[in-house]
Amino acid sequence: MDLLFDIPLRFMPPFAAAFALCAFGVVLAWASVVDIRRRIVPGIALIAGVLIWAAAFVLAAAADAAGQGGVRPSVSWARGIAAGCAGAALVAAFSLTLAFLLSRAAGRAALGMGDVKLLFVMGLHCGATGALACLGAACVLAALYCVVRFACDRALAALRSRRPTSGPSPAPFDGTFAFVPFLAVAFALVAPLSLLG
Repeated sequence: MDLLFDIPLRFMPPFAAAFALCAFGVVLAWASVVDIRRRIVPGIALIAGVLIWAAAFVLAAAADAAGQGGVRPSVSWARGIAAGCAGAALVAAFSLTLAFLLSRAAGRAALGMGDVKLLFVMGLHCGATGALACLGAACVLAALYCVVRFACDRALAALRSRRPTSGPSPAPFDGTFAFVPFLAVAFALVAPLSLLG
């Protein structure tokens, strides 16, 4: 049960954790651009995220074998791997259930399967608590984005009704958007904080 509350990045030396955070952050930034442009989470981003996680633990194991791990003696990198796997499984199950329930309520896909798979990879890096915190923060950021977009559309519609234009007007915001950018920002905020403590 403790594995569900462990943060995998805490079970590796600081240089390996920094590598994992920075490299996965770059992958998330790239995946965000792709999601904005094409509304798809690239499979290579998911593979890269898993490989980065594995490479960080290989670095941790190598540092431990060389006696330069710098990790607390009672902490094992193998426990970090177990915590990452347990966290990824829990977050994937939760986000898959959430995607199903939101799709049923909205009548359309509200959370894509690419987002669910990306949350699995985030669970590997941050554990269950970190990835769920990322999901919560991403939902708050996305809700704020929607409020601003709807308010802007309403203001533009009011402006156009007063001063008609001859050109075509942009389509109003329909509530659909790329979710990976919000997950990326949430990861940038939450993951470094998960190392503290």
